[in-house]
Amino acid sequence: MMTFEKDTFVIKDRDGVVIKGTFAIDPSKKPKAMDLRMADKKVEGQGRDAKAIYELTKGSLKFCWGDAGKDDRPKEFATKEGSNHILVTMEKK
Repeated sequence: MMTFEKDTFVIKDRDGVVIKGTFAIDPSKKPKAMDLRMADKKVEGQGRDAKAIYELTKGSLKFCWGDAGKDDRPKEFATKEGSNHILVTMEKK
């Protein structure tokens, strides 16, 4: 489960918090841009930004991000072999 509140995000699994951090968005970019700053010390990318793109529609959020610490912002909502991009689509509960 992933939650967003104000400028923070938390990703949890059955055992608790997996990743937490802050985020900033830039809706003026095409596609819209999001930077996720990893704050959890258990995460390899702690203290670094993961560059992402996002699309928010009524009831859903789609985003795609690359490795933390790299300027590898995805250009499309897709993953390709060897890209290390992660694509997620979430529905509002």
